[in-house]
Amino acid sequence: MAVAANVAVLLLVPLSFLTEVDQEELADLEAQVAKTRNRVPRALEKDFAHLEKVLAKNNANEEFDDEAFLDAVEPIQDWLAANCAS
Repeated sequence: MAVAANVAVLLLVPLSFLTEVDQEELADLEAQVAKTRNRVPRALEKDFAHLEKVLAKNNANEEFDDEAFLDAVEPIQDWLAANCAS
């Protein structure tokens, strides 16, 4: 369930980067995703690896690509909805 909580927090990320990408916040986010990736079920490992790549691409941008981010998070959300529903 900790994975689900971390993903819920990830969904708020695009809001924090509405004006510009804060490199410190982005580094914190990347660290959080990497930490969570080490705890996810095997079925989510590729999705988290893709999410990390999307975040890495945002390092070079002034504007956060929220569409790419949300697209990367979507399969993770779908898996959680199908496998962790209460």
